[in-house]
Amino acid sequence: MSLDIWENNIATFKLGSIYIVAPVQVRVWSRTKKLSTIVKTTVTETTDETLSDISLVSSELDENEPDLATVTIKEVLRVQSSDQFRKCLKCDRKVQDCSSRVVNCQKCGSIRADNCKYGLTLKVEVKLSNDEELTIKFGDESLAKILNA
Repeated sequence: MSLDIWENNIATFKLGSIYIVAPVQVRVWSRTKKLSTIVKTTVTETTDETLSDISLVSSELDENEPDLATVTIKEVLRVQSSDQFRKCLKCDRKVQDCSSRVVNCQKCGSIRADNCKYGLTLKVEVKLSNDEELTIKFGDESLAKILNA
């Protein structure tokens, strides 16, 4: 099960460390269960021996690799998928789209659907400067920066 980490907690995590993350909530998004941090979530690094003995799913974990990589895109090959969605007017969280006039933001509560903003994500297949192909998912904030550059 994946863990969605919200902006205020992202910088807290380091590769190879063990954390206690609580409270979290279980969400279903695109028919997939996920754990998600919430506003009240606290992240505490721990050295619990029993947790450190659990093997990671990925055996290819390299501590020398940076957490983020900068790549040079040579060419956009194709857009694999796009997703347009409603966002809460106050907190910018994605809200479940339904046919009613009222939608529910998990943080802010019920709001009128016609007061929502819209967001967009694109899943794009690109060719890098070294001719390697890569799939990248762009959120609406990243797309706005690229298009307004």
